[in-house]
Amino acid sequence: SIGSAILFGLVSGLFGVNPFLVSGPRAVTALVLASAIQIAITRGSTESDAILIAFVAVLGAGVFQLIAGLFRLGNAASYIPDPVLSGFVNASALLVMISSIPTALGSLTPDITTIGADSILYFALAVSLTTIAIQFIAARTIRFVPAAIVGLVGGTAVYYIGISLLPLANAPLIGAIEFSEIWHMPILIETPPIWDDLGANIDIAITSALTIGLLSSFDTVISSRAIDARTTQHNDVNAELRLHGILNIVMGFFGFLPGSGTMSRSVAILDAGAKSRIANWASSLALAISLLIFAPLVAALPIWATAGMVIAIAIQAVDQPTIGKIAKLVTGKLPYPRVVIGDVLISLFVVAIAVLFDLATAVCVGVLVSVILFVLGMSKNPVRRTYLGSRVHAHRQRKVALIECLEKEGHRIAVIELQGALFFGSCSRLRNMVSHMLETGIDYLILDFRHVTSIDSTGAATLRAINQQCNEGGKQLYLSYVQPERRQPAKKRKPAQGEPSPEISRRKLERTPTPRWIWLN
Repeated sequence: SIGSAILFGLVSGLFGVNPFLVSGPRAVTALVLASAIQIAITRGSTESDAILIAFVAVLGAGVFQLIAGLFRLGNAASYIPDPVLSGFVNASALLVMISSIPTALGSLTPDITTIGADSILYFALAVSLTTIAIQFIAARTIRFVPAAIVGLVGGTAVYYIGISLLPLANAPLIGAIEFSEIWHMPILIETPPIWDDLGANIDIAITSALTIGLLSSFDTVISSRAIDARTTQHNDVNAELRLHGILNIVMGFFGFLPGSGTMSRSVAILDAGAKSRIANWASSLALAISLLIFAPLVAALPIWATAGMVIAIAIQAVDQPTIGKIAKLVTGKLPYPRVVIGDVLISLFVVAIAVLFDLATAVCVGVLVSVILFVLGMSKNPVRRTYLGSRVHAHRQRKVALIECLEKEGHRIAVIELQGALFFGSCSRLRNMVSHMLETGIDYLILDFRHVTSIDSTGAATLRAINQQCNEGGKQLYLSYVQPERRQPAKKRKPAQGEPSPEISRRKLERTPTPRWIWLN
């Protein structure tokens, strides 16, 4: 993580598209990496082989990000619903919290479900709770020093005062950081993966690579856009994805944690008054220098205090709007609870999947939920309304004979006003409506495209099928309000007397709300 924070942060700070997007390792992707190592070990792999499998996954995540950037898929992150994203955030925070609780309790058992009252060290619990309390108080009162550092210092002080005055148990310490071990021969070159073991666990590598790639891409794209909104800039997120993909490929070779754009670090340099990218890459240098200077102090930190700090950070990382919605639903303070109850249930569903299975499964399920929600949202009834020619007339003057003809024969004319997207998820309803109308004696069918936004290949095939159905039954089909092809230059001609000039017509056409991608060839 130290190597990634320095190398990844320095290169992305120097060459990144967004000058204020600070990048580095994230706890969420580290958790996915640890989960991959654990699964490989439970399958019988050695520890070294499991680590190699995990860093092959990091390399694969970098390839995934690079491809996503090349194909400009960074914009697709905006189609992930907010409830799913908040579910990711809450799930990652909860998993980090669960993994830190055994350490905060002083238990030697990493599984929280097996911890009993007799295995809890109450001095460890006191140190952890003190760290958490001081960190929350500092977050509200102190601005010039990070609250996590204040909480860590407070918890460490309580620990050393306790063991110096009372015969209390000693905590494991962080220990010395061997900086010479950070820079080494790339791990995938120094110790090539054993292909037999990798082949047997290729599903771990692929799933972890996809998960890390998705999470890193979400972090980078969303953080970059949030920073753009704050700085009133507009940067190419796909270029940022390409750079992060290349860097994560390098991280996989070196055996460093994967990196991504981080909102918290970026906000920190902006709040400190950053005006250029110098503050970005200089933060990585400041980290390296600080570790060199304060390495003895870091080595003396008790892990009980660091566990409390991590738990406090995880609690602060929980999506507050989701918590507010749940609180208002429970207390009945929402005037329209049905509006938000669906969002809350989706977020809780993603969190539950992450806790019951793992974060990788939660990511896959979250993306699947996003696709289902998109299809359900788009597949609403494409028929806006229907009416017969005998009931609704156009607002124009006609001769008496024509009006009488419409009154007499108008029941043979049906108009279907369409709306939204005419695509594979909504075409079946239109076909059913058309078939029902043609069976009731309609001879002239008019499809009004005034409110249609887009048509895919299935929608076009549906229109051809409706046309064929009308021809076979001796009916006539008409399309209304379909704009002509605008990408072809119109033939120049002299306007007739009283007809507006082509320039005026063009301006009126540009002001029309009808989408530009609906046209007749």
